[in-house]
Amino acid sequence: MEECRLLRMHECQQCGKRFKARGGLQQHIRIHSNDRPYQCRFCPKRFTQKSHVDQHERIHTGSKPFSCQICGRAFRQRSQQLGHEATHANSGVLSVAANIAASQQVQINNDKSPIDQSNGHSPKTPEQLLNGDHRAQLTNLVNNNAAGGMFAHTAVTSLLALSQGIHLQ
Repeated sequence: MEECRLLRMHECQQCGKRFKARGGLQQHIRIHSNDRPYQCRFCPKRFTQKSHVDQHERIHTGSKPFSCQICGRAFRQRSQQLGHEATHANSGVLSVAANIAASQQVQINNDKSPIDQSNGHSPKTPEQLLNGDHRAQLTNLVNNNAAGGMFAHTAVTSLLALSQGIHLQ
């Protein structure tokens, strides 16, 4: 049965690489022929695939259609978004909650200083966010953050449990 599959595959005559779909082979052949039928609308660069020219043109337009589900930061490529989102997952729940608050520049403390290092104020630590009224404000922040979704709910639940000395498994 494996032999039947191999016989139905499309093989490159120049390098022997095989493709399940004929379109994959046609796209691959452009590598050998240096055929670049897709040209950028803004500069002379040419590409072998339409998706590559579309991605390249975002440099010229400034378009960033991929947004982080946690903090809303925008990216030109989906792979950049996914890599960035992994940094949130690796930073722990408390850091993620602090990042959400910082990205929204929410006013947490009583003197209405935003959590933003760029304005000269020191950001609140995750532990400070869990104390007193800050806990309720952080809960409201994350619940109202449309980009947060289920992750935001999990972060708030974990934060509240940690603030009460409960360790979730």
